[in-house]
Amino acid sequence: MRKKNLDSKKVNTKFVEIVFPIPTVRSFYYSVPDELQDQAKVGVRAVAPVGNRVTTGYIINTFEEIESFDKEIKPIEDIIDSIPFFDENYLRFAQWVADYYFASLGEVLEAAVPYGSDVESQKIVQVDPEYLFEEIKNSEVRRKNYIRLLQILSEKKEHTYKELQKKLKKENLYNKIWQAFAVLLPVQSVGVMGDARTYENVLALRAVTSVDGMTADWYNFEGKFLAKVSNLIINKVAGVNRVVYDISSKPPSTIEWE
Repeated sequence: MRKKNLDSKKVNTKFVEIVFPIPTVRSFYYSVPDELQDQAKVGVRAVAPVGNRVTTGYIINTFEEIESFDKEIKPIEDIIDSIPFFDENYLRFAQWVADYYFASLGEVLEAAVPYGSDVESQKIVQVDPEYLFEEIKNSEVRRKNYIRLLQILSEKKEHTYKELQKKLKKENLYNKIWQAFAVLLPVQSVGVMGDARTYENVLALRAVTSVDGMTADWYNFEGKFLAKVSNLIINKVAGVNRVVYDISSKPPSTIEWE
C-alpha cells in the first residue's frame, strides 16, 4: 500500500485506498465525507464512483493526510459494513493469493465475501423523478422538513437504505419520526383488480412523532405522498388490496398495535 507522491501540498481530511473486483492491479484513492469518517476502516466495503459508474470496493488502507492529486479526489458515497470483513493479516494472505493466481486483489476479496452480502441487494429505494418534482412544486412552503426530504430523494434515482439513513441524520430529519411501521391486519377487504373482484388483506401504516414515547402524535404526511405509497403497495405487494393510515395519537391509543 502506498501514498501517491504527486506534489507536496497537504490536505487535512481522511482518505482511503480502495480496490475493486475488476481485472486490474490498480488501486483507487478517495476522500471520506464527515459522516462516514468513523466507519471508514480497513476491511469494510465502500461504494464509490469508478469512471462513469458507481460500484462497490474494499478499503485496504486509510490515511489521515495524503499527497494531493493533480485532479480533485472524489469522495466515497457510502460504507456498507459496520464490521470489517478482513484484517491486515488476511489482506496479506489475499494479496499472496492474487499474485499466485494472477488475479486482482479486488477479485480475491470479492470471492471471500459471504454469499448474499452483495450491496446490490440493499438498494431498496427507487425514485420517481416526475412525482418528486410535482410534489416539491405543490407542497406548502411551511413544510420545510418534508420538502427537504423530497429534495434528498431527488438527488439520485436509487438510494441504499444506509445511505438514505445517513443523509437524513445529517439533515436532522431522521429523528423527526419517532417510529414507523406497517401492520398486516387479520381482516380481509373486498376490492376490484382489473375486471374482477378481490378478497384480500388490509395493510395499516403507522408513523408517529414523540419526545420520550410516553405521548405521541401521528405524523402528518402529505396526502399525495400517502396516495403514492398506497398505490405502490397495492400494485407491488401480492395479497394486499387496501391500505389505511393510522391517525390515532397516544393517548388514548398506544404507538404499537399490540
